[in-house]
Amino acid sequence: MADKERAGITDWVAYIGEGGPRYVLGHTPKPPKPHYAYLLLNVSDHRLINELITRLEQFTFDNFPDLTATFRRTLNGPPVEKPVQVRLLGPDNAVLFEYADQVKAYLRKQTGPLNLTDDWGPRAKKLIVQINEARARRAAVSNQEIAIALQTGLSGLVSTEF
Repeated sequence: MADKERAGITDWVAYIGEGGPRYVLGHTPKPPKPHYAYLLLNVSDHRLINELITRLEQFTFDNFPDLTATFRRTLNGPPVEKPVQVRLLGPDNAVLFEYADQVKAYLRKQTGPLNLTDDWGPRAKKLIVQINEARARRAAVSNQEIAIALQTGLSGLVSTEF
């Protein structure tokens, strides 16, 4: 990292696969997970924190769009996981995604760093299998055999472990 990019950062520590020790009341370490990391940065001046958070948010958004990254100041007192939450309910997922994108776009226009997340995760294609029970019975194929065939075709089948 270039010196200009590190301006204001005095030191840092990274915990890969865990949340590190509880160093203040506001930090509740997450249980160990191989896909989790926790990074703690110390800065020379508290006034640099908002700019640093904004730059880190933009960097992760531009370079790692599927990463769920949360940036925030270390707080005193009991931990607050998400201080503001918006819940959208409705029968049509496509409409909900559209509204969620509108809310996120509005919030991104606000001043200061924002950690915008949702609990939908990345949009993914979904395979829905509809079995014609009558035809399957005539062919003497069970639902379990169809499931095994799909598992083998889509993900492979573990035959043994050594």
